[in-house]
Amino acid sequence: MRTHLLIASLVVTLLGCASERPQRPAVLAEQCDQLYQTYVDSGEDEARRSLQQVIQIIEAATLRPEATAHGLWLGYGRLFVLEERTGRVDAAQVALMKARFWCLRKAELSGDSSAEAVAYVERFASKDGLMTFVDKWDKDHTSGRGARYFQKR
Repeated sequence: MRTHLLIASLVVTLLGCASERPQRPAVLAEQCDQLYQTYVDSGEDEARRSLQQVIQIIEAATLRPEATAHGLWLGYGRLFVLEERTGRVDAAQVALMKARFWCLRKAELSGDSSAEAVAYVERFASKDGLMTFVDKWDKDHTSGRGARYFQKR
C-alpha cells in the first residue's frame, strides 16, 4: 500500500493540475500506479507490457513538458533495465536511447547548461546509472525484494 501512495503522489505532483480537468492527474496517477505495481509483481512479459502501457499513457496525456520528460525517462529507463536483464539486446538499446533523450530533455527544460545537462544524463541515464536507480527504486518499493521478473533469473 505504501508503494501505491508514494507512486500516486509522485505522479500527481509531476502531472500538475489543469484547472479545467482537476481529476485527470488523479486518474493518470492511478493508472500508472497500478501498472507499476504490476511491473514489480509480475514475470518478464507482463512487466514489459506494464511499462509499455505506462509509456503510452504518458505519451498520450496532455502534461507539462517537464512531467512528460520525467515520466518518459523513468518509463524507458525501467524498460531498458528489464530488456537488458532479459537478454533482449536490441530492445534494450532502443529503450536506453529513449531514456537518455528524455533525461536530456528534462535537463534542458530545467534550464541546465550544456555541461550540466551532459553530466545529468551521464549520472542518471547511463547504463550503470539506470541499473542502480531502478534496482534501488524497485527494492525500496517492494520491501527489499526487487522486481519479480528479475528474481526468477
